[in-house]
This record gives sequence, C-alpha cells and structure tokens, in this order.
Amino acid sequence: MLVCIATRCPTSSEAIARVVIEGSINLMYLSIKGNNSTLVGFFDSWVSEQRKKLTEWKQREIGHDHDSQIISMIDERLGLLSDYDAFLEQMVLACNITRKPHKEVWPKSLFERFSELGRENDYYTSYHRLSGSSHISGEDTLSWLLALNADEQAKHKIGKEAVAYSVMMSRIASLFFVDALHACCIAHGYESPEKFNNIKRTLIHSVGEIAGEAGVPK
Repeated sequence: MLVCIATRCPTSSEAIARVVIEGSINLMYLSIKGNNSTLVGFFDSWVSEQRKKLTEWKQREIGHDHDSQIISMIDERLGLLSDYDAFLEQMVLACNITRKPHKEVWPKSLFERFSELGRENDYYTSYHRLSGSSHISGEDTLSWLLALNADEQAKHKIGKEAVAYSVMMSRIASLFFVDALHACCIAHGYESPEKFNNIKRTLIHSVGEIAGEAGVPK
C-alpha cells in the first residue's frame, strides 16, 4: 500500500488494502473463533471450491474444439487437488484432528466471518467501501464525469481529496493487520496488549489527522 501511494498509484493502494482487510479477518477468525478443525475446514473449503469450478469447466468444454487438450489440463489440476486431499488427511491423522464438514467450521461468506467477530460495521465502512478500486466499478468514472465541467481549482480539490481518501483507507487497513497480529499472538500464548495498543493509537490518530482532507463529514 505504501509503495502504491509513494509511486502515485493511490487507487491501487485501495485494492491492496481490501486484500489486507480480508486476510486479516480470516486470520482473526482462525485465531479467535477457530481451532485445529477450523484450520482444516479452511483448507477443505478452498479445495472443495476449486474442485467444483474445475468440474464445471470440464463439463462445459466437452464437445468443443480442442476439448481433449483443455480437459487434459483440467484433469491434471484435479489430480493436484487429490494430492492436497491426501496431504490434509495425513495432517488430520498425524495431529489427531477432528475433521468436520468445512461448512460447519468455516463460514463461506466473508460477511459471516465479520459478523461472528462482531465487526459487521467494519464490513460496510471499510471492506465494502474499498470495492470500487478492486472491481473497477463505475464510482471513479462517475466522479470524473461529474468533474468535467468544473473549474481547475475544483478539479484539483477533488483529486486531492481522492488521494487523501486512499491514504486514509490504507491506514485503516493497517489497523486490521495489527488486530490480526494481536489475535494471532494471543492464540499462541503471547500477549503484549500495551505494545499493540500503542501502535493502534498511533494509527487511529493518523486516520483522524487526514479524515477531513479525505472528505469524511465532520
């Protein structure tokens, strides 16, 4: 995120910030709500989804030109998923883990993970707000079109606010990363709350400092 901002690619920092938030929520869920079965469920969920999509793709290719070549590549990938399954089974046996259906231990929806962590508001105010740059939605283009007839001073103000917003959201994403790191440390028996609180206070202060420039209503 910092590299994107430093190289004047602020909207790219927003896309990365969304990835940071999602990864942080996953780690927090595993650390706070999860156990060994949850971790295996996390892996199983990915393998299951990949197998489902590859199988769908394979069915769509049957009867098309070059289907034998493409299906061969799909089958190779499916074979790799079988290797992952075998590895997970070895892990379960070696570590004496209770393997539960992944839908029981790993919520498929990211929003559900936010919700179970008591952070529903963060989903809307942070994660969802970063969807524009991630999905290349119409938000930035509409803002640009609205500004076409504005004078140069107004255009400069809009651009400056957009950059400040990207910086602010990157700082907010950093807060999620700190929370995830703290949750992971607690899960592994290491606690240093004051150290993490000091970092969070600094980040929260920095968010407040730039909020006005980023267009946050007072």
